[in-house]
Amino acid sequence: METAFAMMLTLPKSEGGLGIKGIETDYEVKVTAAAKNLTRRKKFFMDAYLKKSRTDIEYNGFYHDAEEDRAIDEERKNALASMGYGIITVSRYSFMHASSFVRVMEAIQRKEGIRPSRLPKDFQIMQEDLRLFVLRRFIEEKKRIQEELRQDSEERQRIDLEKAMLEGITLDDPTINKAPAIDDMQTVGLDSPSLNQTSSFTPEGRVFGAGN
Repeated sequence: METAFAMMLTLPKSEGGLGIKGIETDYEVKVTAAAKNLTRRKKFFMDAYLKKSRTDIEYNGFYHDAEEDRAIDEERKNALASMGYGIITVSRYSFMHASSFVRVMEAIQRKEGIRPSRLPKDFQIMQEDLRLFVLRRFIEEKKRIQEELRQDSEERQRIDLEKAMLEGITLDDPTINKAPAIDDMQTVGLDSPSLNQTSSFTPEGRVFGAGN
């Protein structure tokens, strides 16, 4: 997922990206004397470092789930802040949900000094198209899990119904209950007033990354 988000930062504005060129991944930063008492680490590796604004894009919650990992992340944020680095946290939720994603990208735009007036017309629509494109594998995985849950639920209901019939018990129609949907993906809707229209998932024949 880190690669997918990096595409949102580096691809041309004409394709919905921010066109940021001065970016390094896994950027090493040594802990200075000013921050040595704030962390147990001697050095950090930034997920994505924006040179112009000295900003660390931290993918928090993509894989950092253990309690100790979260504590280390907090120490890291405090130490980097004391060393003069800005930090913008990107969670899985904010990437997968359109309205949250727009706010995160706005924060990055401000850090990098990217003015809205210099963005292409209908930029947010193109940005949403690109977000859906880079997340297509995760969307497909979500659909697969939903289908498995639905099939499992139907099988459990069928078994319960057969068991009840053998025991002479009357059950409600098993088709009433449906498998719960996974709310892990949100496309642009009414919660995003500025995005009152969307284009197709990925236009026929369009190749992201080919623009300037």
